[in-house]
Amino acid sequence: MPKRPDSEPKQFIQGAPVLHVPDVEATAKYYRDFLGFEWDFGNENYSVVWRDNSAIHLVKGSGRPAGLHLFQWVVDVDAYCREIEDRGVEWVVAPGDRDYHIRDFTVRDPNGVELVFGQDILGVAPEPAGRLHGYAARRPRPSLINVRDIKGEQMSEKRIKLARLLVTAPAVFLALGPPLVDFNSSHVTNPLWTGHARLHTVWLIVTNSMIAILALGLMWRELKVASVRAGAILTAAPLVGFFIAAGTQSFYGGSFTDPNGVALRVGFLDANLAVFSLWMGVILVAISLVWKSDD
Repeated sequence: MPKRPDSEPKQFIQGAPVLHVPDVEATAKYYRDFLGFEWDFGNENYSVVWRDNSAIHLVKGSGRPAGLHLFQWVVDVDAYCREIEDRGVEWVVAPGDRDYHIRDFTVRDPNGVELVFGQDILGVAPEPAGRLHGYAARRPRPSLINVRDIKGEQMSEKRIKLARLLVTAPAVFLALGPPLVDFNSSHVTNPLWTGHARLHTVWLIVTNSMIAILALGLMWRELKVASVRAGAILTAAPLVGFFIAAGTQSFYGGSFTDPNGVALRVGFLDANLAVFSLWMGVILVAISLVWKSDD
């Protein structure tokens, strides 16, 4: 890990990235007004923004920068996050402790350049000698740390949270609804059913409930794009199974109700078909939110 800058460096004084941007002045104003940088040099073709020991050079370019992001070491990442939130900045990755021993968060400037602000997590043993250090060497891998998907795409934290909430509703329904509704004389203890049919019904109810509980656990243990996607797919699986069973009733003599049952309907639809269709629509909306990046 590089040492903190001092007033008498042996050779290197400071490193600074140079960003080629279409609008130098607008970019400099963003760094000044929203990220708290200084801006006291330059023109429409070249400017420098800086804060403490960190500087970023801005050069007039024909298009937006691509294929890069910047990492900035800070003393107190949470304090800085609060500072820029008060200025109206929204992060795209929330502050959090990462597996690569850094606490960081990410914002995106007007040109689409991602800036990661981080600090070392205190009390973590340093990397062995001879290995690369810092964010570049310990950046998130495809293990899906934070809210990046498996391709490294970045998504809005709010969008992922919304998708998780949407999937949670049908997952809770599947986890609790059938056990509460079907363990009665209409299903599990129906006198017209054979013992074998009852066994399969209990098996189905318990399995679907366990799948839904697993989906909830995946999504709420930690906010990850991959977890929300997996939770949505798991929750959709029992519903898809129902639609397949409903659509092939004529092949095996199935029906939505029993002769001694009550036929509940929502309009012209069977109640189960109507409710499950609603939940499937909610899940599809959630999947659409987390299956494509903001980029």
